[in-house]
Amino acid sequence: MCMLLSGMRGNHLTRYPKPIGVYLDDFISALDLIEEQVSTISVPLSYSEELYALRLHIGMLRDELFKAREANHRNLKLQP
Repeated sequence: MCMLLSGMRGNHLTRYPKPIGVYLDDFISALDLIEEQVSTISVPLSYSEELYALRLHIGMLRDELFKAREANHRNLKLQP
């Protein structure tokens, strides 16, 4: 998972020269990969609350990305 996240670091303005809406599907795909990796993690019972919180935050981020994607699609339809 560290390798996947390390590719997301850096200046987003130089990494993503196009409007951010163009990359939303890529972000959702990357989040799917992260979630898949997190779902296979086995932790001691004392860390289960943190793992649950991580999975909850992944879900919240996914919801926000879906909302952004829908807004982006609506904006594209409104443009001439």
